Amino acid sequence: MNHLNAPKPQKWFGITLLGMSLLISSGCSVLDSVRRQPVDALQTYPYPLHQEKANRVGDALRIAQLRIEQLNLSGGGDCIPGRIYRLQQLAYRVHREHLSGLNQDALHNLRLLDQQINDTEHGLRYLQTRTTCIENKPNRTLLAMQPLLNELMDYRFATDSARMPQQMDEPLQALVRWLKEHPVYRINLTGHTDSRGKEANNAKLAMQRATTIANYLRKEEIPEYQIQIDGQGEHNPIASNAQEPSRSKNRRVAFRLELLLERSSRRQQVKHWPAVTDLWGGY
Repeated sequence: MNHLNAPKPQKWFGITLLGMSLLISSGCSVLDSVRRQPVDALQTYPYPLHQEKANRVGDALRIAQLRIEQLNLSGGGDCIPGRIYRLQQLAYRVHREHLSGLNQDALHNLRLLDQQINDTEHGLRYLQTRTTCIENKPNRTLLAMQPLLNELMDYRFATDSARMPQQMDEPLQALVRWLKEHPVYRINLTGHTDSRGKEANNAKLAMQRATTIANYLRKEEIPEYQIQIDGQGEHNPIASNAQEPSRSKNRRVAFRLELLLERSSRRQQVKHWPAVTDLWGGY
């Protein structure tokens, strides 16, 4: 057995000596190459060294895109749409350079993009504190939904009843689909009655009517935070209570949509992102 195994360690020993001689003759050493690598890069950054710059560019680009979107949602789309568009175009250019491996060009344009975003943030804050560029702009999303809300408010409840009116299901399904597609909006449901009967009973009946619609939305899996109910009883009529044809118009549920996070609140919640140079540690 010893005789059969003897050639293998001799062959391995020869190959090892040959490999070591080549490394020494070329002046390279694995240990030296490791020592030349930055300690921080080896221990802290989660990417291989040959990907370090590329991934740092990718990280900075993602933060820049988030900052641009934040500017857009915080009023930039209303006050300075041209500036927001130019930022988006520059970010897209950096993205293409990054995908093409032109990270040096991407780095240069990222610094430019970072400065332009900073300037835009300061400029937008100035406009919002000294002008009314946002408040005078109508919410086109809500305006587009108003015809459906008006249709829903035309349905009349029977006297002394909180049962959902017939044929109301179809427009309510349209509202359900819209609420699911727009989770940042809430529907406010306010029940109303005519003036017949006791005031306390009418107040209770108004809440029951609003609750009927709310329960329908809940069964359609609309989350609770998107639904708010109220009842005003007989105190907010839209027609005369003298005759039944006009009195029936008061037996209704009013529908009103609202944005959960108003623009004034968004301005106060601007997140401070790190600059490009902060990400790269003075790269």
